[in-house]
Amino acid sequence: MTTPTTIRTAQITALFLSSTVSGISLALSTFLVPRLLESPVPTMLLQWKRTYHAGKTQIAPAAAAASAIWFWLAAKSPALTRGVGRQYLAAGALAFAIIPYTGVMMMETNRRIEERAEGVSLERGRLIQAEGKGDEEEQMAWVRGEGSKYLVDWWGMLNLGRSAMLMASTVVGLVAVV
Repeated sequence: MTTPTTIRTAQITALFLSSTVSGISLALSTFLVPRLLESPVPTMLLQWKRTYHAGKTQIAPAAAAASAIWFWLAAKSPALTRGVGRQYLAAGALAFAIIPYTGVMMMETNRRIEERAEGVSLERGRLIQAEGKGDEEEQMAWVRGEGSKYLVDWWGMLNLGRSAMLMASTVVGLVAVV
């Protein structure tokens, strides 16, 4: 049996998850990426890699949990075919959509940055870069759209798409709750 307290708790939890993940995702593009681009390439790659691995274990599961809660609320809504039920479904679909979006739109960029980051390691507190492109070559690669900084900048732009979907999920969910 579903009580009003259970419904309200689910609504608050879904709103909290959607809005928090939206904010984190937006912060990655608007705060983290510009700071990374100011760093030397080896530092930038190492920091991007660490952030990416920390984020993928937290952002996608939180978005999936929010989505599941929105879908549960839709299933519990007496007006599933109209009004609030549809809004819950839309909020759930928007939160879930970041997973296929990441796979289709971002995975190639993620893979290319990861490949570049493989050549960087931290030994005894010092960055070690494997043999490869120097600063001048890296700058020319940037101009051609191939450089590490270009890829990280592009990743930040693509990530804004995920942020927008999560923000939309939060807004649609908030409209359904209110």
